[in-house]
Amino acid sequence: MLVHLSYVWIVPNKLAQGPLPRINELENLSRVFDVFIVLIMPHEVPGGIDYYLSMLNSYGIEYVHVPTPDFHPLQLLELYYLSNYIEKQISSGRRVYVHCRGGVGRSGLVTASYLVYKGQDLIGAVKYLRERIPYALETIGQQRMLEDYYSLMKIIDKDHFRKLFNHFMKHGSKTMFKHSSKTAQLVIELADLFSLRIDKSMYKTLLASILHPIQDLSIVEKILKDTCINIDYCEKTVFSIMSALKNWATPRNREELLIFVSHMLDYTRDQRVVFTDTDMLGVKANLILYCDYDCTIIIDKLGDLLGKIREEIGKEIMVYQQSYMDSV
Repeated sequence: MLVHLSYVWIVPNKLAQGPLPRINELENLSRVFDVFIVLIMPHEVPGGIDYYLSMLNSYGIEYVHVPTPDFHPLQLLELYYLSNYIEKQISSGRRVYVHCRGGVGRSGLVTASYLVYKGQDLIGAVKYLRERIPYALETIGQQRMLEDYYSLMKIIDKDHFRKLFNHFMKHGSKTMFKHSSKTAQLVIELADLFSLRIDKSMYKTLLASILHPIQDLSIVEKILKDTCINIDYCEKTVFSIMSALKNWATPRNREELLIFVSHMLDYTRDQRVVFTDTDMLGVKANLILYCDYDCTIIIDKLGDLLGKIREEIGKEIMVYQQSYMDSV
């Protein structure tokens, strides 16, 4: 029986994306692809995720499962991890298939992020992808996360960050990883609020935002010493920020305050703040939280930090929440 395979090549004969395949398509797909990146939630698979993944195994298909709710973005550091993973597979001559349920939103975010990782500018990556898959990056949250990822690529020292990321992964739990990812995302999104440039001058702040959940400062020091060779702004400055964060001292500057605020916006460590937006209106600033769940507890926890933000930016600040799914 002829089976039509509905994937689309993003990088010809190397990287493709598409929808969740039917079980009777897997044999044919296994002749094309060596690796699957699976983005669906367990409940999205007829027969269950365990059965589906076992079928991939039975056809000799390697996979990485990064469950992501429909219409949502992946986390920032998940995109970095997958970009590295895709690059490693392609460099080894392997073909990669990225899929979510429909093959448009979540999978489009992953493939567009890889294009950015390889040097495409933001507008060019989106245009290139949508010429092949109309409506890719289908939600505002996915589009915003790609913008954040593009900013990440502008900030980092790529060789150093790869080494540091690998060291960090050895010391972190899943909860820590997601919290670090969310804090780094929010540091990028809120930089404008604090009049901070999103460029390489922000690297030390980004690193501190990622490393801050590690409780043992000796581990942080070892990670920095092992990775910060010839990066003069890395070791001493980041460790100084880390020490301040561990002591929950009063933020001494806007960089430290930015990390404090970003940390508190993921106080519940469940990534309920999907993304943020700011409106700067004269002497006022509005911070809008797009939330999966009620964010009242997070707004309350900001507490005195709002006063510190007001002092730092010279504007009155109000914080509002909006349902993320209502914005989709």
